[in-house]
Formats: sequence, structure tokens, C-alpha cells
Amino acid sequence: MERKSKVIPLRKPKITFSEDFDPTKYKDIEDMPTQEEIRKFVLECLKKSKIAINDRKGFVGDGKTAIVKRISEDEYIVTFYFPCDVVIDVYEERQK
Repeated sequence: MERKSKVIPLRKPKITFSEDFDPTKYKDIEDMPTQEEIRKFVLECLKKSKIAINDRKGFVGDGKTAIVKRISEDEYIVTFYFPCDVVIDVYEERQK
């Protein structure tokens, strides 16, 4: 009996925004991209680097910085975004 191998296509990650970070609040910042542009940046970063579930990671590049948390196998939350090449430990600052 021969088994046919099944190729299960990878689902496109779902990328949402934290309640604490609403990009529309920053629309007055000249270089602030749209939500879709932020999603594209994060998706490109996720292709190059993995995040463990329930962990956070900062992605920096091309004048952009995003802090992303992975909450499930294919779901991520953008907890903050900066239109510059800087990573700040926002969570550490909140505790002060």
C-alpha cells in the first residue's frame, strides 16, 4: 500500500496590533507608515528569523524597527513600531 505524501501549505501569519499600540495615533509623524506597510515589514522579518511562542523580538532594518510578540503557531502582535533604526526596551521603561 502506497501512501501519497500530503503537502500542507503554510498559512500566512496573521499580524495584528497590540491595544497599547495603535498606528493611527501616530499619523501626524511624517515617516509613520500605514498598518499594511508595517505588516509587510514584519512579514519580511519573520521570513528571516523565528520567534518562540509567547516570546518577543525586535526587528531592525531599512530605517524601521518593530517589536513583535508571537502568540500562537501563526499569529503575531506588533507591540510597537518606530520609523527609525532603534530598539528600545519599552517594557523595561514601563516598569520604572
